[in-house]
Amino acid sequence: AGVPAPMIPKMPRHEQLGPLLTLVGILTLIGYMESMAVSLIYAGKNGYDVNADQELIALGTANIVGSLFQCMPTAGGFGRTAVNANAGSCTQLAGIISGCLMIIVLWGFTPLFYHLPKPVLGAVVIVAVIGLFDTAEFVRLWRAEAFEDLMS
Repeated sequence: AGVPAPMIPKMPRHEQLGPLLTLVGILTLIGYMESMAVSLIYAGKNGYDVNADQELIALGTANIVGSLFQCMPTAGGFGRTAVNANAGSCTQLAGIISGCLMIIVLWGFTPLFYHLPKPVLGAVVIVAVIGLFDTAEFVRLWRAEAFEDLMS
């Protein structure tokens, strides 16, 4: 349990490189699009601008550093962003504090959370993400019978 020791990832064999680069490209696009979607939703809600180049550099840096610790690919997620927004965070400092707290939890408290049931963790994510649903837009589309157009 805890944080793995940093190490340089092993390079794949030549015959594995083609399929690997295909998956890397797909994951990169999906992660970037998800991050931009979350950024644009909250930028619209809070009235700030999003710099797509800066977002791409941040994701690339996070993934390169994460690769040294055998991390999964990183992207901005709806769940984490919703939790921070519902907690009232307004700056990137909230992300830094969350990250530091996660490191402390991983180093010292992992055994306490090991047996926490997955439905509890799922409920935390659902409660955080439920605020992202725009019910007013759903009602407007329902009244306009826009869903019937999609079915035909």
